[in-house]
Amino acid sequence: MQTKRMIPHRVNLLALLLDREADRLLQRQYQLSYHEYLVLLAIAQHEGAQQTVLVEFVGLSKGAVSKLLAILVSRELVRIQPSPTSRRSNGVCFTKKGRQQTAAASAMLEKVFMAFFDRIATHQEIGQFSRMLDVLIEKFHLITDQQ
Repeated sequence: MQTKRMIPHRVNLLALLLDREADRLLQRQYQLSYHEYLVLLAIAQHEGAQQTVLVEFVGLSKGAVSKLLAILVSRELVRIQPSPTSRRSNGVCFTKKGRQQTAAASAMLEKVFMAFFDRIATHQEIGQFSRMLDVLIEKFHLITDQQ
């Protein structure tokens, strides 16, 4: 019973450790914070989206995302452009440099973390873990969406 109670804490701890390592690697190689990278990932999945969509994806406040976007614009990684559907809102898009840097950073993180996981688990165990995470996330959304 004690082990079950510790699962959320242990999952959170693993996420924290992975986030810190990702931040360290991104800072060193791309001069990006992990939060900046998450905004870039959100843009990659929702190109042209309004800031509110990015806020939901990244899980930070609107103010924090605004500051991160200003940094990314100043580094010429993204650009803000008027929405074609609404005069009151803007969409966020990649620049060529931003798209390339996001792809390179994603590939680097994938390579580093997969090498790490390969050292501690078999491919079968990694596959099982990945499927279990997908199930947990899906069921968590189902439960929380009903509340």
